[in-house]
Amino acid sequence: MLLHREEFLNVIQRAVVIAPADSPLESLECVLLEADHSTQKLTAPATNVELSLEQRLPCKTDRDDALLVNARLLAAMLERLDGDTVSLEHVFDGTTVTLRSG
Repeated sequence: MLLHREEFLNVIQRAVVIAPADSPLESLECVLLEADHSTQKLTAPATNVELSLEQRLPCKTDRDDALLVNARLLAAMLERLDGDTVSLEHVFDGTTVTLRSG
């Protein structure tokens, strides 16, 4: 999927505020990225059980997809990338995500 880098970074930085850094449940440290091909939107919910945040932003995607990514790690990577856009690719082996800028 293709996203505007600054918009995506802003969404992930807000998710970092919600997602606890030291949760006993690893999934709570993550943001769920759900791409919808029909609407060309990315939904990015995050929660700490007591508080939830669901954000949406435009994306270009050729398929529906969903993946769970550590919010702090993703924010740190996005901060270090340059370029106006980022490409996020999820390989369906359950472990591989590729993030590219430019």
